[in-house]
Amino acid sequence: KWLCPMHPEVVEDFFGFCPICGMPLETAQSLGYVTVAGDQNLPLVIPDTAPLITGKRAIVYVEEKNEDELRYNGREVLLGPHAGPYYVVDSGLQEGERVVTEGNFKIDSALQIQDKPSMMNPSEMPDTSSVGEPSTESKDEFAPVAIPEDFRERVRPVVKTYLTLQKALADDSFEEAHAAAIELASAVNSLSEKHLSGDSHDQWMTDLNALGEAANNSREAGDLEKLRETFYPLSQALEDFVLHFGHGLDFPIRRAFCPMALEDGATWIQVDETIANPYYGASMLRCGEIQATYPSQGADGEDG
Repeated sequence: KWLCPMHPEVVEDFFGFCPICGMPLETAQSLGYVTVAGDQNLPLVIPDTAPLITGKRAIVYVEEKNEDELRYNGREVLLGPHAGPYYVVDSGLQEGERVVTEGNFKIDSALQIQDKPSMMNPSEMPDTSSVGEPSTESKDEFAPVAIPEDFRERVRPVVKTYLTLQKALADDSFEEAHAAAIELASAVNSLSEKHLSGDSHDQWMTDLNALGEAANNSREAGDLEKLRETFYPLSQALEDFVLHFGHGLDFPIRRAFCPMALEDGATWIQVDETIANPYYGASMLRCGEIQATYPSQGADGEDG
């Protein structure tokens, strides 16, 4: 069999090229897949909506019962190939354990707001006993804190300019990307927090400082390669920002992931469902997959 090293779910009987990313297929043996005669063990799989993935890390929320109490504890797992609507789990779960497949973003977002360990803050695996049972809403839903509309209007240009930067990198245009990076740093540095208080204010300052530092680093990049290196921490900071305070756009935005980018894999935010890889541009433009969608919040700042 011949497989794509980037997309193991692509399996062919003969040599060819991956229809997703265009990479040449390699033999299963060269990629470490072996067949043992008589081995009837089936792999452990979970729905691909269950894991929250950032870089090489993946967290699932596992249902655990303690007497009459039901809780959902975060656990880091090692994922194998992405096969259709499932991920193979190499380690971290056992057969029969139940994992959250809907509402996991809300659990994780709630933990971040409370400054507890989460996907973005993995000091230890999170215990969600204080968060409650997961929502039955789609994982694509998220629950940013409420902020005044005039404040949200100043947030929108930050997200829009980031999206301009992402598209320019995917188009291999350093001139347009650098101009967007300069504009983005200016937009971030002009934001203030005077309308927020309490925990929201503290979270805002944390996110704003991270976003400002990342945007300034992107602004200082002198070439396309350096700008792409700075784009990953910028993308992480922006997603934290969006998770906590929303994006305020009247169209959905999506988180994409390329496991080959920057050696360890990298995420980014984009608009379209079709992958436009900012780390490789034309050389591997369609390399990656959509992992999450943050729905429209409407032109008036309300969820669409």
